[in-house]
Amino acid sequence: MRHLRTWGVTVGLALLPLLACGQSTKERYIQLSVGSSLFYLRDQAMSPLRYRGLNFSAQGGYYKESDRVLQHLETYFYYGEVSPNVYKFDINGIAQHLRGDLNYTYLRRLHASASTGPESQPSEKRYRWWVGGTWSTLATYRYHYLYSNNAYNWDVLTNLNLTAQVDRPLRFLRRDFHLAWRAFVPVVGWAARPYFTSSVGEGFLGEDKSHLSAALASGKVVSLNRFFRLNSQWSLTYPIAGGNALRLTYVWDYYTYASQQPVAVAGHALLFSTLFRF
Repeated sequence: MRHLRTWGVTVGLALLPLLACGQSTKERYIQLSVGSSLFYLRDQAMSPLRYRGLNFSAQGGYYKESDRVLQHLETYFYYGEVSPNVYKFDINGIAQHLRGDLNYTYLRRLHASASTGPESQPSEKRYRWWVGGTWSTLATYRYHYLYSNNAYNWDVLTNLNLTAQVDRPLRFLRRDFHLAWRAFVPVVGWAARPYFTSSVGEGFLGEDKSHLSAALASGKVVSLNRFFRLNSQWSLTYPIAGGNALRLTYVWDYYTYASQQPVAVAGHALLFSTLFRF
């Protein structure tokens, strides 16, 4: 019964995008971002030490928004080096860190008013609340300069998440801004990591299989008992000419996966963005 409830929630979240049919689109944006990030990680398949380091960050997104529905398709890219304090200036203690994220978010507004006339203006000064789901996928690659037998480690995680957002207009220094906060946590997903003695997935070891079968066999279906993630994002948007906007975003992301060799990663990212309306 518990498994049926879990998969019922999964299917429900997966079908959320279908509810968008028939919704009138009010605005569409393309967002391009660059910035910097600070990562902390402990990968037991690589080392028992905690590593940290500054990374270059970039982001791209497609946003379709109306008064009732938000749909966001976002991709993130991080690259840099991480090292423990004891090997901070030693090449033998440094690891390359490469990560990519792909997120699709669908949110519906709670208690959205159908009114579009002047009488609806006072409601625009209040908080707006949104709920829905996010399908998130992240892939991380690490290469340790010191190791010669097993220098490569990686994670692949894809999950259905519960998502909430709250936003409101903000008047500051005689200028109009838009402040928003969004967060998601996983419900169920699929996770893959290599064994300690090998850099290839478990499914590629042993008997011959197709590449797809081997890739699927390298991972496991996971829920909160083995995998947890919390993604929190603050954004401050400033409208400019032509319906475009500038945006400052802070992202905090943490995940932990209790595999045979556990991994835990936390990251802070600060992104400067330009939104182009079309």
